[in-house]
Amino acid sequence: MPFFNIVAASNENTVVTEYEPVKSRSDSYQSEAELEKEFIRLLTEQGYTYLQIHKEEDLIRNLRSCMEELNNYKFFDDEWSRFFSDALANPNEHIVEKTRKIHHIFGFTGTPIFAVNSDSRSNDKYFTTAQAFGDQLHTYTIVDAINDKNVLPFRVDYIKTMDMEEDITDEMVWDINREKTYQAPERIKLVTKYILDHFDQKTYRGNKSYYYNALMNIGEVASAANGKVEEEKRKQRLSGFNSILAVASVDMAKLYYQEFKKQMEADPTKKLRIATIYSYGANEEETDGILDEENPEDTSALDKSSRDFLDDAIKDYNEMFKTNYSTDGDRFQNYYKDVSLRMKNKELDLLIVVNMFLTGFDATTLNTLWVDKNLKMHGLIQAFSRTNRILNSIKTFGNIVCFRNLQKRVDSAISLFGDKNAGGIVLLW
Repeated sequence: MPFFNIVAASNENTVVTEYEPVKSRSDSYQSEAELEKEFIRLLTEQGYTYLQIHKEEDLIRNLRSCMEELNNYKFFDDEWSRFFSDALANPNEHIVEKTRKIHHIFGFTGTPIFAVNSDSRSNDKYFTTAQAFGDQLHTYTIVDAINDKNVLPFRVDYIKTMDMEEDITDEMVWDINREKTYQAPERIKLVTKYILDHFDQKTYRGNKSYYYNALMNIGEVASAANGKVEEEKRKQRLSGFNSILAVASVDMAKLYYQEFKKQMEADPTKKLRIATIYSYGANEEETDGILDEENPEDTSALDKSSRDFLDDAIKDYNEMFKTNYSTDGDRFQNYYKDVSLRMKNKELDLLIVVNMFLTGFDATTLNTLWVDKNLKMHGLIQAFSRTNRILNSIKTFGNIVCFRNLQKRVDSAISLFGDKNAGGIVLLW
């Protein structure tokens, strides 16, 4: 059969030339499999990752991994199962709707900002979680997490420290004179004595022991850049748990630190390994319950008296753990890391803070939060949740000991972040 090439063409004529095609065998892609293999090679050379996905379970597992990495968030298994079935794999939705959801940016938060607890001080465009990320796709509340045994419930005690103590409500305006009554020396002495007298009871110190995979090279890890030093861990037997004392201000942190040292010196049988950390004078009354963030890298916002006091407290810490930290630059950053690691290792019994370590800090060895601070809403749930991370059969709930009458605020926060009937699940009586 002859073959022709068109040389020229017009409306009236077409000029062609006959040619004999050269017959040759392609040595490139003789099948779709070879074409696919080459395509994969080209994509991987451009930085794409090739995943061996052969079944639906592999695809779902990869989707979960990618969403966790992109959002810097780790799903509980039960949480992922509910989220996937309700939000991503709803049988009433078609593939277009499902794909559109996956293409969106997902916002994950453990304690969302609602209108009632939004930050009215902010000048940002977005005030609530819904304004930032749009309609809610899925809810996994603290009630779900407790029912799924992913976190523990709380046991809250309210300790009266003044004869005419007020029932603190969400609407109460806090003033400087009212706060001064809480800083009275006799009250600080009373609260400190209560903690020392009840520490062993609340934390099980000297009573219940367990094995824990402890970090052995804390100093090296704290002083090195992230990932530069390999962690060395060894199984050790620990007795009981540790705690955080959350206070209203830097001045109050200083008063408590001094009083603890004084009372422990007077009665060495009550000796605790204590430390304190703060970086500026945070507001006592956090607007709408959102805790001010203290900078773990810089103490320059502190007045000289507060910074000098913190340097002295760090000297005590250095003597206790044979370290060399201070409030200066990198040495303060490393102090922050060291404190974090020793809290997780249960090498500290009590850490006195203003706002630091009340959000985002997880230590499974921590079971008690002592509260002398007007927490509410978002900040209250965040702070309480430092105590409810699951460790073993000995730790069955998070201990909260309030030295202010926060009961109405606790009930309001649990209702907001759980539901109106959540109290019986979230709180143990």
